[in-house]
Amino acid sequence: MQKETKIRLTVFVTAALLVTGWGWWKNASMLSATQPAARQAEYDNERALYDLTDTVSSLTTALEKSRYAATPPMQSALLCQLISSASSARQALSCLETGEESTAPVSKFLSQTEDYSMVLLRRLSTGETLSEEETASLSSLASYSQKLQEALQNLSSDFDNGLLHLSEELPDLSEESQLFADALDQAAEMFTGYPTLLYDGPFSDHIAQQEPACLSQYETVTAAQAQQTADSLPFSGAYDWQAGAEEKGNLPCYTFQSGESTLRLTCAGGLLLSFSDPRTVEEENLSAQEAMEKAGEALQSLGFSDMQSAYSYTADGVCVCLFFYEQDNVICYPDLVKVGIALDDGSVVRVEATGYRMNHQPRDLASPALSSSQAQQSLSSQLTVLQAPSLTLIPSPGGSELLCWEFHCQGQEDEELLVYINAQTGYEEQMYELLYSDAGTLTR
Repeated sequence: MQKETKIRLTVFVTAALLVTGWGWWKNASMLSATQPAARQAEYDNERALYDLTDTVSSLTTALEKSRYAATPPMQSALLCQLISSASSARQALSCLETGEESTAPVSKFLSQTEDYSMVLLRRLSTGETLSEEETASLSSLASYSQKLQEALQNLSSDFDNGLLHLSEELPDLSEESQLFADALDQAAEMFTGYPTLLYDGPFSDHIAQQEPACLSQYETVTAAQAQQTADSLPFSGAYDWQAGAEEKGNLPCYTFQSGESTLRLTCAGGLLLSFSDPRTVEEENLSAQEAMEKAGEALQSLGFSDMQSAYSYTADGVCVCLFFYEQDNVICYPDLVKVGIALDDGSVVRVEATGYRMNHQPRDLASPALSSSQAQQSLSSQLTVLQAPSLTLIPSPGGSELLCWEFHCQGQEDEELLVYINAQTGYEEQMYELLYSDAGTLTR
């Protein structure tokens, strides 16, 4: 019995060792598989942090110098440095694997600094000078950039001392270690009270506060009134609209669903904002020209008047036609409505009128200071004008509107472009290349 007991004991011990050994080997294997990836992520993010710290340091230096630059050549050179440093800093920030909430305040600061510098550089290029208010804004940006630089230098130091990590997967995190996302959240608190920056650019603070231009004249309709409007739209016979959630924001609206189709009406006035029917279009029986005509008729029936057709493009059997409002022979490009026509039966399957609702209003259009022939002198000698120019109203990056002469031109390699010359100053404001294909016309 003693011999059998010893044999059994030996078997059990051996089995236990094998099981324990297998568990240890499995855990070690999993650790060895995940640790290199975590280490690489840590390395990549540490490098991105160092790049961010260096570029913000360069940004701070350029901002501090810009406060004291008094002549256009030096101001322009420093603004170019600001644009380059802010762009590089945004790129480094995007390489950090942290949540958007952690980086949002820093990202906004860098975007605004880059965008604001571009606006000021453009002003200098037209012969204008920087105002005291603009110089003060640069000084304020310099102050916040200095604080950000100091915070990033502290984070870099913590990285060097092993007190800061990005990944929670690393096995050697000490109790004193801190995750980078948490540290960046703390650093971003410095932007509390960050001053509002208003200028003519897409990252200006006034953009987020922009109100619809045409809706102030309308009273708010009830949900029941909006339902009646939804059911009475020309294309609504094929749909059974059911009320959905009410959307808030700068353009509040009621939403309706019918199967997979969606309809949105503004709370102010109950006006059509958008409509989409994602049904499959099996065949194409209509031409793009026929679709454009049907889209124009649909706009009339929906209450959009004085709209001029522009371009169209076709995708998945739907021809999307672009229309712009015209006032006093001036095409108002901000007032855009897109209409999608199904090419199988000519029905309306899409309407997008957000641009129109946000911007449409009666305008007091100024007379152009320059004739079309005078404005044409601003065009490159390498361009050939293909047709008579027309007056247009185009949006600036900051949402204001510019009266321009539109020139449809041909380049040296037969490419076609639209060039917009400011009708008051003669400066080039915008340029687009026309892209033609079997699907239609697009710009870039």
